[in-house]
Amino acid sequence: MYLAHLRGLWPGAKVPSFLMHPGAPGDISAWKDEDVLSLIEEGRRQLDSQRGEAEQIRGRAQFLFTTAIGLAAVSFAGRSTVFSAKSDVPLAAWSLGLALTMLGLLGTASVIVARKDFGSIDASLMTTSYEPPVPPKLAAGYSRQVRTGANTVATLLTVYRDTVLLVMLGAILWGAAWLTATA
Repeated sequence: MYLAHLRGLWPGAKVPSFLMHPGAPGDISAWKDEDVLSLIEEGRRQLDSQRGEAEQIRGRAQFLFTTAIGLAAVSFAGRSTVFSAKSDVPLAAWSLGLALTMLGLLGTASVIVARKDFGSIDASLMTTSYEPPVPPKLAAGYSRQVRTGANTVATLLTVYRDTVLLVMLGAILWGAAWLTATA
């Protein structure tokens, strides 16, 4: 899934989402009007919350992207110590750290720029495709859209978590390479 999400770096590319949200919405035809209106409000609240969560993850990814670039700069600054080591172990660790950090860097970039699927209700489309009574159809629409957003947020969080792991492993390997080269 991580590598598939990297496709999001190309403009217009669609990235897959984990299917995390449980089942499809149920039948609300027997619900009272006030219950349907409560479902509409809850759907709006959940969609707003999902967009906020995605923006928080995106902000964290921007910070990690900058941190990973700084980490790469520090590693490249100390490369002469690693390249002049007496054995190949520091160079191997340094190279693996570079590969992991670059993979993490690409992952953070994809979290930042990849297209994010969120549900929404098109008010203009409602005027042409919804027959009265509208609230039950609107409530059903919101309950379907929440699933899309939940899957998107779960995917973003998973990919971000993986990028953190990759960048951390890269930093550990770079530190180990430097320590073994100077020992």
